Amino acid sequence: MKRNYELCLVTDGSLTAAKSKQIVEKVTKLVEFGGGSVVSNDDWGTKDLAYPINKITVGKYNLLTISTVASETKNINDKLRLDPEVLRFLLTSKEEKTVHVKSGVSRKVLDSAVESKEESL
Repeated sequence: MKRNYELCLVTDGSLTAAKSKQIVEKVTKLVEFGGGSVVSNDDWGTKDLAYPINKITVGKYNLLTISTVASETKNINDKLRLDPEVLRFLLTSKEEKTVHVKSGVSRKVLDSAVESKEESL
């Protein structure tokens, strides 16, 4: 069963746009090779890193939403860990929020219940 995941990539911020696009395409091929698919690719641009990584102080961020089977995430983690062009990455499960509404419950009560549940997480 395929699940949705979010994959945040940090690459060297001094790379050209073409090289950054090539790295994202390589990751896309890696996901598709395992039977998954890239649902969306959100380019966050370049940002200063909190601390230098390999003497690099600026990183280029990309957020990919992917759909793949859970067993394939280990392969993606292993390949990205060994890729020298990827400074850091984070692969997390994207949970779907479902809200069940009972009849007679006001919208304001429902909103406050959802907010309190999110704060406890």
